Amino acid sequence: PTPEPTPVPSASSNTDKGEQRTYIVRRGDTLWSIARRMYGNAKRWGDIYEANRDIIRNPRRIYPKMELVIP
Repeated sequence: PTPEPTPVPSASSNTDKGEQRTYIVRRGDTLWSIARRMYGNAKRWGDIYEANRDIIRNPRRIYPKMELVIP
């Protein structure tokens, strides 16, 4: 089995709210599966989509090596 990926702190993560998490998309990932892994609730996929609308044109199509902000 493939090991579970861990969130990667962003290099520019010093914000007023503390460190911002990022996630590097791997082959086979979906926003649904990332939300389930990161939040324990797949229904929060929209939170990830909204935080990354500048790089995600279609929430059904994300690609390996994309770096997503995890709010």
